[in-house]
Amino acid sequence: MAREAEKQSVAILGGGIAGLSCGYFLKKRNIPFTIYESGVGPGGNCSTFAVGDFRFDSGAHRLHDKDPDATTEIKSLLGDRLKKVSAPSHIYHEGKMILFPISAPDAFKKLGAALSMRIAAEALAGRTLRQSDSADFESSSIKRYGKTLAGFFLLNYSEKLWGIPCSRLSAEASGGRLKGMNLKTVVAAALGLRGATEHMDGDFYYPDGGISAISEAMADFIGRKNIRLNSTVTGIHAEAGEIAEIEVNGKSVEAAAGVVSTIPCDELVRIITPKPPSGVRDAADSLKFRDMIIVALFLDVSSVSSSATIYFPDFKYPFTRACEPRNRSAAMSPTGKTSLVFEIPCSEGDAVWKKSDDEIAGIVAESLSAAGLARKNDILGSAVRRMKRAYPVMETGFEKPLRVVMDYLGGLRNLRIAGRNAEFHYSWMHDMIARGKSIAGEFRTERDGEFGGA
Repeated sequence: MAREAEKQSVAILGGGIAGLSCGYFLKKRNIPFTIYESGVGPGGNCSTFAVGDFRFDSGAHRLHDKDPDATTEIKSLLGDRLKKVSAPSHIYHEGKMILFPISAPDAFKKLGAALSMRIAAEALAGRTLRQSDSADFESSSIKRYGKTLAGFFLLNYSEKLWGIPCSRLSAEASGGRLKGMNLKTVVAAALGLRGATEHMDGDFYYPDGGISAISEAMADFIGRKNIRLNSTVTGIHAEAGEIAEIEVNGKSVEAAAGVVSTIPCDELVRIITPKPPSGVRDAADSLKFRDMIIVALFLDVSSVSSSATIYFPDFKYPFTRACEPRNRSAAMSPTGKTSLVFEIPCSEGDAVWKKSDDEIAGIVAESLSAAGLARKNDILGSAVRRMKRAYPVMETGFEKPLRVVMDYLGGLRNLRIAGRNAEFHYSWMHDMIARGKSIAGEFRTERDGEFGGA
């Protein structure tokens, strides 16, 4: 039985942005809590690494100004350290940098008249056809943009990212990334009409010295004593329709009045006792995740591009995208030098994952040189980091097993779910901050004498 004296505390499983956001808003409401984080520091898969005088993030992270409340909270934490950045994103296509999403003059000039006219014709033809919802990403993309444009970027890129054909991907796999590519934009661009669209990523906020400044500031506000590092939640005991205790590192048992889980939903199901019904366990096991290898190349040049992010849809490149950290913050590299950080989607244990760090860095260096973005002689060094569970894979039909899992978890009255892998839903940093605020509001204050009420 849970120790009654300790049952007024909320247990937060995971200390990434989702977990930290929940702790941040619980702290504001004076609700006691403890965050259990398996890693050596806060941040999870949204972290910053230092190698010599270079710094790089675990991906192309940034804070989009899509939720005013979330932006306000981070501004209040970081003050002048949070900078507004305006940098375009590009698609690398046959040696050319094409603005993404497409800007009319830029596209017409770089894609050429013949290709642009074909894109326009397909887009206009698609507009005249009856548009019905498509369950798979491939059909949805072709209906919306035409076969040429969809094949040019969306389909190749997405297959590389998710590791399965786009005909097996749910239309939801875009995660909202395509909203900036409306039909009017595509046709105007293809016809070479005047005017340009906003680039996909828009202006965004980024802290000096790396994205981990956000998680570190949250951790400081929360209080480091409320965050237990090197603490993996290995068991959860449920009784009478709620979670009573959690097991940490295979031995210690902690009482919990309320629980917020940000760990992958399939892992959560596996550690619950008594064991969930077999149908729930089978549904959880059917949900798949994509891993990621991050490769940083440190360069003896002052700059490679002005891009926030560069996308590589062509299969001849092993990576899906790259970013140049100093375009986010000058503090990310020494004066006169820069770096490029590449993302290679893969699966733990596959051929790429098993390669040595030097082998992986060498493959990326060869591709970089072949693309003409930098010379091998410019490379000062490299670093490789492996990121598990980077993205949920939204395969067609995933909604049904996910509903089974979420219905079961929803039956535990004092449990809340937050974060990309916990909810099995593509979400951005501002979404996680907003979710943390919402969850904190669902727990009653300490003065009410109980938790778990809405």
